[in-house]
Amino acid sequence: MKCSIRGWVRDPALCGGVVGTVETTCGWKFTAARTDARAPWQPLPNEWGPAFDSGVRLRSDRGIVSLSENDNALNVGLTPTGLALHEELSTLPALLLAVAARLGDLLQATWFGPSILVDPSVQRYPRPQPPFSGTTIHTGCTWQAHDKRVYPATGKVGLKWVERLERVELAPQMMRTQVGPFLVREWVTDATTPEAYDLELGRCHAWLGEALGLPIDSNYNELGDCLSALAATSPDPDLTYHHPIGVDGPVSTKAMVPDAAGRLDGAEVQKYRDWLAAGQTPSGTAMKHLWIAVPTRDAAVAVRDQVLEAGFDGVVYVETGRGLMDPFPAGPWLHELDPAYTRGVTERWRRNR
Repeated sequence: MKCSIRGWVRDPALCGGVVGTVETTCGWKFTAARTDARAPWQPLPNEWGPAFDSGVRLRSDRGIVSLSENDNALNVGLTPTGLALHEELSTLPALLLAVAARLGDLLQATWFGPSILVDPSVQRYPRPQPPFSGTTIHTGCTWQAHDKRVYPATGKVGLKWVERLERVELAPQMMRTQVGPFLVREWVTDATTPEAYDLELGRCHAWLGEALGLPIDSNYNELGDCLSALAATSPDPDLTYHHPIGVDGPVSTKAMVPDAAGRLDGAEVQKYRDWLAAGQTPSGTAMKHLWIAVPTRDAAVAVRDQVLEAGFDGVVYVETGRGLMDPFPAGPWLHELDPAYTRGVTERWRRNR
């Protein structure tokens, strides 16, 4: 788990005191010397990949401070070590607020944001289906602070979610406090294991989405179906779509129309199974994975079991204006682990959006 402050600064000269502020507040020393006569920043060798080539970086064993030369993006990432989960949840917010408070002038000079949050660094926690995305509201964390002073007049799109957070009726586990200039929201949990915390993170995500009426993630529809990336120009007349390079080999798609009983033609299914077994189509196009595309969502639900029993990867359907949709995207999903939640958007979300 780590805590971070991210934003874009108008005047890079203001960043000179960032490292000193972090060192003073946290009691940590950064390993890079700051001896450049032109500025208190000392470039480090590039150890984080090409994206940092033009940036300036300073680090310690428990944190990194970086400033991008191209867009003046500032990132302060603090990663205390040796703490148990409950200790991280109780100590990181106070540490982050202390640093943020001492960066007052810098944060007020921010174009958009900043993001001030405790980041659990969880890649696949059980999310609501569909998940939500709120610009300034980070749904993937249980603690976040907002300083409304930093939003310019043109930033109303991002600011409106924070203003909703100020006045919304809270769930029992959600706490909202004003700490100096910061509006802090925290989903209180006594989780002591990563699995328990991940579940609470999903519940927090669901509450933020419903209570604030956050937008649905743009890759999903209101039913929780996910936009598929299967569509591509096929080089083979026997396939509807074909990706020659997938994560685990070529990925192909074949369009089929179920009969009135909701079944795919058995002879056709067997033919495609034979192609997969041979590793290629009759014209020689390599095959390893096959998805079936059908005209409607109801058809996709009806044929799914048949598709999986045949050894195919899955089924997608056509949604007008969107493309191919996967009605059974990979989770984990919150409603699969907690029966208090259901798939699809709720009436509460519709009222609040």
